[in-house]
Amino acid sequence: MSIPPPTSSKRGPSGYNLFCKEISGDLRHLVNKEKFLKYSEKWAAVPKDEKEAFKRKAKDTTPSEMTYEECIQEWHKSKKRICAEANRMKSLLPDLDWYMVFSAGNEMSRAGSSRGMEFVEDYPEETVSMFSAYLRVTSDKPYSIHKISAKDIQKIFNEKYAEAVGKPGAKMPYSKLPTGDVQMEGMPDGLQVRLPYRYGGKQRLAIWNARESLRCVVTKQ
Repeated sequence: MSIPPPTSSKRGPSGYNLFCKEISGDLRHLVNKEKFLKYSEKWAAVPKDEKEAFKRKAKDTTPSEMTYEECIQEWHKSKKRICAEANRMKSLLPDLDWYMVFSAGNEMSRAGSSRGMEFVEDYPEETVSMFSAYLRVTSDKPYSIHKISAKDIQKIFNEKYAEAVGKPGAKMPYSKLPTGDVQMEGMPDGLQVRLPYRYGGKQRLAIWNARESLRCVVTKQ
């Protein structure tokens, strides 16, 4: 599943929002409850092709950047939605228990089911306090386990192989690894050269940290 990148832009209007804005002047005499009901009734009566026109117009609308205050408001709203959804999941599967730790700047907060919160209260050092400490320690690191991808490792192996054979742009021939014709010296203890996607996160981190000492040796091309 593809996850969209984070954004601090306001959500653009929907076709329905644009339609409501267009007819709002005719309904200004109504109270909000009556007005919203009229919006719904009138939208339901709009022909399909006109609805599509409103949707296309909404799609072409460029969202504006949110102010800092709007970001904070939206953050709190999102936090409430996350907790509400977790509680709904527990209502579907009563055996489910959960807790979450939120960190935003200097603000640390927590939420969870009753048993989840009991765990947080019993083991504060393993949840809120330790999570906060972890964030402080890792915030200055240029790379983390999650940021070092298989492509990063593949790039390192390709560069080392290209240096060994004197051919810029050459790629590591993984098919030759079992024969021993291509080897990599300086690998972290217990690790051998293999297809990068087969390494776990901690293994990728170890290889990344050792990248300066890696040296590819080619005995037969």
